[in-house]
Amino acid sequence: GGGDDRYKESAALQRGGVIEEETVSSAGSSNGIDPNNPLYQWALQHKHGPILWKWNEYFDIYHRTFSRFRGKSPVMLILGVNTGGDLFLFKWYFGPGTTRA
Repeated sequence: GGGDDRYKESAALQRGGVIEEETVSSAGSSNGIDPNNPLYQWALQHKHGPILWKWNEYFDIYHRTFSRFRGKSPVMLILGVNTGGDLFLFKWYFGPGTTRA
């Protein structure tokens, strides 16, 4: 079920710092994740650097909430960055000029 897929995703992230495409895709399809979501696509391609620790459901929530700020050089304060993967995700998502505090 969906709970098992989410557990597998978390375990994959802990092991290598990479979201494994096969695991995320299976969890995404069962949880209604939009495979065209740019955040989700970035996560699938994230193979190097800090671990990105996210439940699949967050990608759609983030995209719906933050899409209006893309390309507008927002200033973000991110608390609890854990390993820092979010910093790279949002820098890419919002584009040049984004400031992370």
